[in-house]
Amino acid sequence: MQAAVMSSHYWANKIKDGSFESTDAASFCSDLRLLCKDDVPIADSSFDFYEPPYVLDISSRGRFFPATLLVEGTTLAMANPSYAPAPARPFLPYSVSQQLKINTQSLPELKKMFGIRDGSNMAINLQKAATTCSAPDHTCVSSIKSMHELIVSKLGTSSVRMLQTILPQGLASTFNATIARVDKISKTRPETGDEEPNVSCHSTMFPFQLYSCHSLPNTQIFTVGFDTVDHTDGKSILVDYVAACHVDTSTWNADFPAFKELGMQPGKGAVCHWIGGLDIAWVRE
Repeated sequence: MQAAVMSSHYWANKIKDGSFESTDAASFCSDLRLLCKDDVPIADSSFDFYEPPYVLDISSRGRFFPATLLVEGTTLAMANPSYAPAPARPFLPYSVSQQLKINTQSLPELKKMFGIRDGSNMAINLQKAATTCSAPDHTCVSSIKSMHELIVSKLGTSSVRMLQTILPQGLASTFNATIARVDKISKTRPETGDEEPNVSCHSTMFPFQLYSCHSLPNTQIFTVGFDTVDHTDGKSILVDYVAACHVDTSTWNADFPAFKELGMQPGKGAVCHWIGGLDIAWVRE
């Protein structure tokens, strides 16, 4: 344990004082157990709700839906976000995360640091992440402590709750399921009727765990219990999904695929989607 702590501070200091060389990449990645590989899946940049170009397969089952469907007894076509899990990667030690700048300007240095070849899948992912992290409404975090500090700052309290869709093994990649329970987790301000602030953090494909976090204004967060069938043994099971319903879409781009898929226009109804995979929703407790 002590060696790992010393190693992280060693690398943090090398990054801080500018002495990190390309020849350090292999040891750096090995010491911190990073995924410094060229051949990895290319991330789907599917959560840019506001500006084109949109990278999104709108044929994905159950991707978007109107809030009116969140009632008991509704049967929906679902996709299993855990069916093709991303490669395992650790969070960075806090000391190292504080020294790394992840933006478009730092991209050449990041590729050198991780030993990533230009034009590779990981290089494409680095570019996607750097672009997202450079956006004014997103903050990227790469350590557990950094995420906690950000969430406390955005929600204005240390009493927070993390929500994530964690599904059991045995579900097919796509399946039909019937809603058995709907619980609203986020809170509404009684004096105004507005939703209290929530935060969504999206996992990105990077050599370590990197989350792009942004506030969710006027958004309701639900947990939804589904009755479905385990396709390995045919038994009935109950699974929980986390859903985000964006109440006010009036500022969204009219070309966003959700409007085409649902036959809606900006500001004419809530747009909901599932929070799946490694993505996280944060709400006040």
